[in-house]
Amino acid sequence: METDTSVTKFSMTDVENVVRKYSGVSTVPVTTWIEEFEAYATAFRWNAIQKFVFAKKFLSGAAKMYVECEAKPVSYDQLKQALTQEFQLNVTSCDVHKKLRETKKLPGETCRE
Repeated sequence: METDTSVTKFSMTDVENVVRKYSGVSTVPVTTWIEEFEAYATAFRWNAIQKFVFAKKFLSGAAKMYVECEAKPVSYDQLKQALTQEFQLNVTSCDVHKKLRETKKLPGETCRE
């Protein structure tokens, strides 16, 4: 049986062209983003530290703010758990409509913020 021991080098541009950012307010569920990210991590053969660094790099908006100010994870597993707990949808549409009726969005503020 032959194994592939060659190492392929990828530039940051290569990675940025395929891995999409997660903002916490996008239409992509956090679990879908995590699955996609982990598939790329496997394809790029990232170790645990690289996964953690790159996952943080591909966060933006509310997700980045949450990780930097609230969760403060120190590993990929902690980051994944924090994002899932904070951004996974566990509410009904009735809950959302009720909350929207009760709040006012400030100018320049996103719905998630």
